[in-house]
Amino acid sequence: MLFRSASNLGAIYVQEKDFTKANVVLDTAYRKGVRDPKVLNNYAIALTASAKYDRAEDIYKLLMKEQNNKEILFNYAVLLVERLGKYQDGLEVINRLKFVGGPADTRNKIIALENKAKAGLK
Repeated sequence: MLFRSASNLGAIYVQEKDFTKANVVLDTAYRKGVRDPKVLNNYAIALTASAKYDRAEDIYKLLMKEQNNKEILFNYAVLLVERLGKYQDGLEVINRLKFVGGPADTRNKIIALENKAKAGLK
């Protein structure tokens, strides 16, 4: 029950863009075994916003083993292309994202990510 509360509180902190607090409560939930994809996606978002890119990538890799969720794919593509400069990996995630369809109102951002990744490979 406590971990569910931490997960819910973390989601609120992410929504309110208080990533420092989100990291604390979501890390607690993660360490205690919470593996819900929405919770882990929020955790990775908070980690990315806090410039903990390698840790965020680890969370996304864990999620990618079991999920083809468009929000997760989109957020992972943003991390790979915009923060880590891993353009080839980013293009692979973008291609998966294009197959399942992106989250609402992200079409232009996906195109921009793809163009940036392709330019980065040249």
